[in-house]
Amino acid sequence: MPNLCGATASEERLKIYHRMHDDLGKIEAQSVSDANEQGITISMQTKDGGSLEMRFDLDPAEPQKLKGLRVERQ
Repeated sequence: MPNLCGATASEERLKIYHRMHDDLGKIEAQSVSDANEQGITISMQTKDGGSLEMRFDLDPAEPQKLKGLRVERQ
């Protein structure tokens, strides 16, 4: 469904993905710092040696359905 600017939700997600890739570059998973039915948090390292955490929020009512994604630089 198009938003007010005419872009679809998938187009918006793709723009966000490209912006994240441009900002972070290649990332590599280091460890899982939290995992439960509400989600999983993974510690990552960027190509320039920086670190970040990615939190994948899951819907416990619909197992494995992704509700959201949070990225936090450390």
